[in-house]
Amino acid sequence: MLSIKRIKIDNYGGISDKQIELKDGLNVIYGKNESGKSTIRSFIHAIFYGLKNSSEKADRKRYMPWGGGNMSGSANILLDGREIEIRRTFGKTASSDKFSVSDAVSGEELFDIRSSEAGEKLLGVSENVFLKTAYIKQGGAVTEGADEEITARLINLATSGNEDVSAEGALSAIERAKRRLKAKNKTYSSGVIDNLSERKNALIEERFSAKRLEERLAARRGELVRLKERERELADEIKRVGALERRRSDIVEIKEGELLARLGEDIDALRKNPLMSAFDGFDEEQSRRLEQKAARIRELSDITDKERNLTELSTREENLGEGKGAKTTAAMALLGGLAVLLVVLGIIFGTMFGKTLYLLCGAGVIAAFACAAVFVSARKGKVEAAAKREELQSEIERLKSEIDEAKGELGSLCAELDSELERLGASCIENLRERHREYIKLKAVLDVKESNYVNLLNGRDAEKVAERVRALKDGLDVSEEDIERAAEQLDRLNAERDETDRKIRKCDFEIENAPSASVSDIDCEIKTLDEELEMFSFRLEALETAESEINAAFDEVRGSFGSVLNDAVNSRLEKITDGKYTEAKVSKDYKLRLVCADGSLQYASALSAGTYEQIYIALRLGIAKLICGDNIIITADDICAQYDDERAENTIKLLKESSEEMQIIMFTCHERDAKTAERLGGVNIIKI
Repeated sequence: MLSIKRIKIDNYGGISDKQIELKDGLNVIYGKNESGKSTIRSFIHAIFYGLKNSSEKADRKRYMPWGGGNMSGSANILLDGREIEIRRTFGKTASSDKFSVSDAVSGEELFDIRSSEAGEKLLGVSENVFLKTAYIKQGGAVTEGADEEITARLINLATSGNEDVSAEGALSAIERAKRRLKAKNKTYSSGVIDNLSERKNALIEERFSAKRLEERLAARRGELVRLKERERELADEIKRVGALERRRSDIVEIKEGELLARLGEDIDALRKNPLMSAFDGFDEEQSRRLEQKAARIRELSDITDKERNLTELSTREENLGEGKGAKTTAAMALLGGLAVLLVVLGIIFGTMFGKTLYLLCGAGVIAAFACAAVFVSARKGKVEAAAKREELQSEIERLKSEIDEAKGELGSLCAELDSELERLGASCIENLRERHREYIKLKAVLDVKESNYVNLLNGRDAEKVAERVRALKDGLDVSEEDIERAAEQLDRLNAERDETDRKIRKCDFEIENAPSASVSDIDCEIKTLDEELEMFSFRLEALETAESEINAAFDEVRGSFGSVLNDAVNSRLEKITDGKYTEAKVSKDYKLRLVCADGSLQYASALSAGTYEQIYIALRLGIAKLICGDNIIITADDICAQYDDERAENTIKLLKESSEEMQIIMFTCHERDAKTAERLGGVNIIKI
């Protein structure tokens, strides 16, 4: 019989440095809410199975010590008279957990138990079976619905009496053999048939690739033949065009000779131009003198103005004093006659008509004075006119002299300029300028051509160069256009030859480095795989047939474990229900039906919730005893919380009676349950 002797919690949730002594039989751990009962229950579960269930992350966070540090503790276990100590330390993740098992007396470490198998090896059941049988919590006793692992164990007990010898084991062996042949689904590793099929599919793809490769290689070989033929054609063409290219120097020499000839003709034509002979030796000084003569001629051409001035002066000299003297004489005669007339009239009219008319005599006197004034002015004007006439005559003589001199110089200059213009072939000075500019341009062109001619001739004899050109032309058997295109053709042919050579190397590389696998070799391998697949498929069919037959036989005996469960439940049913029910029937999916007084059956689910749960507590205890034997430890967490006093006492009595065969640890927060257990006697009461 396995039992826990002592648990020591170093750090776990809100509990630290706490030791609890347990005994065989029934142990009742009593404490108020939030006193740590659930923490102790979780610690017991974690000691055996660790924190690896679906709530691992939540439990690690929930029970992480409040004061910091890792969760840790130990449990001393009595197994077949030997005391061993299990110690665990839980980190933040499963990879940081630590586990050890040692002899509690000698301290010798035991290596035959690993962390992941401690619970199953010591208690004899997996964590799943433990939670569904040995761990009973408030309102969680009902376990309807079949569990394959529990069912298999019960069937084995019912059929062979040994839960380790089972049809399930045979089916598992068949399933493993089937999985070795073929995976059940993608979550399993590949089987032999899967691997062979995968290999066959790979070979089919490889055959397709090899077939395409053979076709591509055949095309490459054909292309290689064509490329090599083209390479030979290109070599011949390059040789022919190369010969033409070498004649390019002849063409250059011919063109050079023709250029020399054209330059010579141009030079001769330029030298024969009349401008060149006319202006030969004509320099800037001569041009400047001619410009000066032309300017002087234009200056002398203004003599007409002087002649016009001379004519005007002569006319003025002729008219000077003649008109004015006549006018002055007439005025004097008029004024004198008027003065006499007025004096006579004044005397006559004054005598005849009154003295007032003597005033006419005064007017006559005034007219006489005016006549005298005119006479004086006339005399003065004659003197001035004589002086002016002498001045005009002097100016006229000077102008006549200048005009005669200018006419003589103008005639001489015009004769000289006309002679020079005639010699230079110009019609006027403007035309001379144009012809001189044209001469300068022609002279510059001639100088350039003569310089080019000398440079191109380069000391050779012009006649010999012409003879060489004639000889080259006579020996030229192709057109100049062909030779001119030869360089371009040669570049294109060389580029094509390089590209062809690159393609040849590429074809050679692909042919030499092509995979060696052939279609025929792949076909042989596929045939071998088909034979192996046929053989293993036959084995798989045989295993499936065996599995089908075993399952059929297994279904026949599946219901036979009911009698075993019925006995286990009925032995406890009467006690827990205080004699109200004495017989029950358990179906293969753990549904309970009770036998009524009239022999009819009634489903337990039709009873009150308290009775329904009590009956299933009996079922859980019965299953735990059947499957686990004496090595199971039952943990019951506040299962009497909803019961009345009578039902709670009956339940505790059943637990005490069952504890004679297994260790039971009951957790409660009700003082009533603790006192009931104490009154029954033989119960280890632990108050926390």
